Amino acid sequence: MNTRHHVPLVGCALLVLCVVGPSAAQLQIQDGFVPIHFDGETGRILLEVTRLDEDFLYTYGLASGLGYPVGVGGGVPDLPQLDRGHIEGRNQALVHFERHDSRLMLVERSLAFRALTDDEAQRQAVEKSFPTSVLGVFPIVESTSPGRYLVDGTDFFLSDVFNVQDRLRGTGVNIRLDRNRSYVDMEYTKAFPENSEVRTVLTFEADNPTPGLQRLVRDTRTFALEQHHSLLELPPPGFNTRRLDPRVGNNPLQFWDFAQPFDGNRYMDRYIMRWRLEKRDPDAEISEPVEPIVYYLDPALPEPYGTAVAESTLWWNQAFEKAGFRNAVQVRDLPEGADIMDARYSVILWMHRTGQGSATGPTIFDPRTGEILKALVRLDSHRGLQNYNLYAGLQPAMEAAGGSPVSAEEFVMSVRHWHAVHETGHSLGFAHNFLGGALGHSMMDYRPAVYGVDGQGRLDMSAALRDGLGPYDHLLVQYGYTPFDSPEEEAAGLEAIIEEAYDGGLRFLGGPDATLQGSVPQAHRWIDGADLNESLERNMAVRRAGLEHFDETAIRPGEPMWLLANRLTHVYLLHLYHLDAATKYVGGEDYNYALRGDGQTPT
Repeated sequence: MNTRHHVPLVGCALLVLCVVGPSAAQLQIQDGFVPIHFDGETGRILLEVTRLDEDFLYTYGLASGLGYPVGVGGGVPDLPQLDRGHIEGRNQALVHFERHDSRLMLVERSLAFRALTDDEAQRQAVEKSFPTSVLGVFPIVESTSPGRYLVDGTDFFLSDVFNVQDRLRGTGVNIRLDRNRSYVDMEYTKAFPENSEVRTVLTFEADNPTPGLQRLVRDTRTFALEQHHSLLELPPPGFNTRRLDPRVGNNPLQFWDFAQPFDGNRYMDRYIMRWRLEKRDPDAEISEPVEPIVYYLDPALPEPYGTAVAESTLWWNQAFEKAGFRNAVQVRDLPEGADIMDARYSVILWMHRTGQGSATGPTIFDPRTGEILKALVRLDSHRGLQNYNLYAGLQPAMEAAGGSPVSAEEFVMSVRHWHAVHETGHSLGFAHNFLGGALGHSMMDYRPAVYGVDGQGRLDMSAALRDGLGPYDHLLVQYGYTPFDSPEEEAAGLEAIIEEAYDGGLRFLGGPDATLQGSVPQAHRWIDGADLNESLERNMAVRRAGLEHFDETAIRPGEPMWLLANRLTHVYLLHLYHLDAATKYVGGEDYNYALRGDGQTPT
């Protein structure tokens, strides 16, 4: 990154930042993919645009969070989950600049509707059949040479692009953006050869501060959130798309293809999401990759979490070796001074909330092909508290059984192992498989700890911990990343991978099947075992032992007695998900994601 200073010419017609006397501020300029000019005196941010009508990737997210759980109960209305490092697939777009009179427009191309054909007329017909979106208007401040424009991006970057206002309005909180107390944060606004990053701090005013907001800020009338914008050069050509098969749980890239004939399927999941992973030695059975998939650890990750997360993320290499890659996944410390939102770094970050919420493994990807470019895995600290409450709630029963072979730290870190592998799995392009518990285990299921009771009805924690990938996790990597020499070889090879997996008893059922509205008992969240009657009976026995022995030793001496409620809740509801799943045996139906002629029994 080069930083230089530029003094605008006096008396220019279009240049608003004209110098008025010797005290005028200098423009701070950062060269890069889209050069950034910042006027420290007025707070204006300008972009130097040289490539009109040329596509690039624009994405945005939150660099700071609201710190609120999904729901707090007790009559307090929910606030949306807005987290540090919050990015979403819908918050990225393929865009280009167009000139219209004295302005440049940032225009998004809709890739939800396409014509996969070389026929330009067909492609134009699809493009004109659906609307585009103008995401921003940038007044031209200066044009010093043909094709070079200095444009004002202040209004665009200081707008609420993440739509915090509407997200809160949906939960009964009315807020508005206060531009006078919002600004560009130049500490995190930088330009690099392949990406430019802009950070803003937006202040919001609340008309009706709620009890939820009162828990978060001292002055409930106002709060600030940091929003982050990334402008990225598109990756080079050469990435091979891979077809999605509904029998394998890869994250899909969805769009309509209007080049399909009348007997074709216009709308379907076309491609899978995956990284560009190529062998350094194409002839070797197992090779180092040309470019590995590198995860950087947030320096905020404390021990022992940091070590647990780093070790377990590398478990994916077990599966990548079967796909032909050695050390495909690597974990490194985030370089000093690097920003977690910088598009050049895939980060496993540590975030906090005042209560329960979701962890995620979202990515930034090329919307044309599904090529994953950056991951931003969010792990929350509250999960460790929940897991400890479960362990501590069962502690009296463990002591009655002669003690536990598993320490509290081992138990909590084991769940964190799964947590890290699960979320990094999403960022590798893998979806949930809620049949994982029935398959032995899968890191892409919601995996509970497994325990039981002995012949005397005493709690047995000896099998609580399970490490390593399951067989279905290996299938995901093999299908997503095994290299092939030709399209014909790839089609045959992928079908062979699926046939071998299904012949071995592996199956896939996703999120919609894992609710009470689903009909397959084994497809449910937070369950274990292929026989839900047996699993329910076992978990009921564990619950019974936990409740029979539950007493004040579930908390430490000197701790408030009300903490017992936190521990009792986990024990009392220990059977909940297994009970829900077992109800599907009544009027339920087993089924597969089958293709005609693939040999599966559909239902």
